[in-house]
Amino acid sequence: MDIATLAKELTAFLAPFLPYLLKAGDKAAEKLGEQLGEKLVPGLGKRAWEQAQTLWRKLRPKVETKPAAQDAAQDAAQHPEDADAQAALRRQLVKLLEDATLAQDLARAWEQAQAARVTVFVTGNQSIGIGGGVTQSIINTGILLLAPEFANLPVSKIPADELTRAYLRALASECCQLPLGVLAPRFL
Repeated sequence: MDIATLAKELTAFLAPFLPYLLKAGDKAAEKLGEQLGEKLVPGLGKRAWEQAQTLWRKLRPKVETKPAAQDAAQDAAQHPEDADAQAALRRQLVKLLEDATLAQDLARAWEQAQAARVTVFVTGNQSIGIGGGVTQSIINTGILLLAPEFANLPVSKIPADELTRAYLRALASECCQLPLGVLAPRFL
């Protein structure tokens, strides 16, 4: 795996755990980290937390030697869903992973985390994470607003006019988030 990809995947995986990883030794923080893992990966919370700890134990000594990397880790811990904070951390990880030994060690640990199936983390509005394949399925991000009587039916059984209405409701819902007031005051 190339360094940029490894840094990107490690950043995405570790970012939610960083607030707790940076408080190593604090039992309450460790318990919260495990609970976060359970929230992110139901049924695998403890394993996800253990994988995060394993990866961080390998990274931490190198991060602590670079003030810019320490700052990036602190920022990502304070704002784990902030894309800019993650980008800064990712950039610092790329620099640290120029150490071939560290890169190989982390790549091996990352492969083990992936094999443990605890590495699918998705954040953001209407995001979808799939670990494996999906065939002949409907993926609902919560935006298709069907009438309750159609909610559990396969799409092929829902009348076309109801699907059209659901689409228009979803479109209207999305449009409500647009700042249309800048176009005309009547949209305020």
